[in-house]
Amino acid sequence: MPDFDISLIKMNINDVYNTKAISPEIIINVEGTVDITFNQSNLTLKKGEVCFIQPNTNYTLKVEAGNVELYKAFVT
Repeated sequence: MPDFDISLIKMNINDVYNTKAISPEIIINVEGTVDITFNQSNLTLKKGEVCFIQPNTNYTLKVEAGNVELYKAFVT
């Protein structure tokens, strides 16, 4: 049975984070607003909202204003 891990992602205005989800991922926004782009779709994730990213998906996080604090849960 696979284990999971959690990482903290802190971002500031104009920061961009490009990555690929190797396993299923859950992004939990605890501060600010972040734009997520994946599969030619855009999603704005506000404080308190959650997003599921499917495995083998390239995605980008971008901060347009303020500071953002996210937690990313993933299978290890």
